[in-house]
Amino acid sequence: LPTAMASVVLLVSLPYVLAARCGVDSCTDAVLETLARDLTANYKGFSSCESRINWVKSNTDRIEVEACEMVAEEFPEECGACHPFQSPPPPQTSPSPSPPPPPSPPPP
Repeated sequence: LPTAMASVVLLVSLPYVLAARCGVDSCTDAVLETLARDLTANYKGFSSCESRINWVKSNTDRIEVEACEMVAEEFPEECGACHPFQSPPPPQTSPSPSPPPPPSPPPP
């Protein structure tokens, strides 16, 4: 019976564990806690990315993914990792090595 109970708990909590905020794994707690400064609005101050996303959801008709997109575009440096539709950066490639020098001519 304890094994069956543990399985039920795992199944119930599994979707919550797998759900990423804004639909992207890059939107971590650290990103959500990052403060973004707004100098353009009537409110000139710092708010976390998460607070901004929650404000947009509460004060507009936007769903979370749309709120994430809006905040990430308005504050790309601070909240950009929460952009749900941004493609990942291209992989870094190391520069190719220079070709070897041509062989020396044989001695006369």
